[in-house]
Amino acid sequence: MFRLKEYESFYKESDKLLKKNKVEPKTKGLFASLMADISMQIEVAKDNSDSKIADLLIRGMTMGTIDIQKRLDHFEGEVNKDIHKLAKSLLKFQEENIELLKEETFEKVV
Repeated sequence: MFRLKEYESFYKESDKLLKKNKVEPKTKGLFASLMADISMQIEVAKDNSDSKIADLLIRGMTMGTIDIQKRLDHFEGEVNKDIHKLAKSLLKFQEENIELLKEETFEKVV
């Protein structure tokens, strides 16, 4: 179900574009990463059912798609066309994954 090869492809392409444009990737702060990790562990410890994990994935991917769309809108016309194309592809890929998770979750519930 999950498409690991596609995620690896996005990672490799983004890494290539970062190097090509001589840009250092920004990382989230240690505190934010730690809090997200702890929060996820607590949620899964409370309920590790397939539907709960799918719900967590859907929420995370939805936040990611919103962030990508905001950045696309904010930087429209200012960003390198290859970067814009990659961001649009990632956005579409994430939206497809959200729909797949919804379908899978719904089929298991029904």
